[in-house]
Amino acid sequence: MIVSRTLNTSLCAIQDLPTTTSGWFYLTVGSPLMFLLFSDTCVYWIHRALHHRLLYAPLHKLHHKYKETTPFSSYAFHPLDGWLQGCPYHIFVFIFPMHHMSYFFALAIVGLWTINIHDRTTLRIPFINGAAHHTIHHTGFTYNYGQYFVFWDVFGGSYKDPFKCAPYSQDPRARRKEFGEMKRC
Repeated sequence: MIVSRTLNTSLCAIQDLPTTTSGWFYLTVGSPLMFLLFSDTCVYWIHRALHHRLLYAPLHKLHHKYKETTPFSSYAFHPLDGWLQGCPYHIFVFIFPMHHMSYFFALAIVGLWTINIHDRTTLRIPFINGAAHHTIHHTGFTYNYGQYFVFWDVFGGSYKDPFKCAPYSQDPRARRKEFGEMKRC
């Protein structure tokens, strides 16, 4: 009975797959790209709103308690903060069609990305909001609100290049120790 049900579920997933080239394009490129752009836009504005003086202390301050980010701090937040920033991922599928397996995969990637931007290990990929950007956000508070990309930070005037600041700068003046601490931007 269990094997039959599992096999039947697997066959349903296969039957849901597209049959045209444009369908495959939408499944593999279109919907994931739209998911990233939609959720990045929404999370940026929600995250920026959470830094407003009326919302910051009651909802978002707990997350910023961790100046030195770790993978554990990525999920240290007020429940309402998590709910607000999680809404765009679920609203997306009510507006745009997305295959259920793509959706599950996208949510897994979101979880891994959230851990990644808090682990302080960064890659210098242009236009991508990586761990260095998010570290600056946790130390400066009013910079780099984006989730995946830096577009909205540049557009909204909240972008700060982490590679010009300690601890990521190669400039010895930015990395100079003053009274036992690195000079921050």
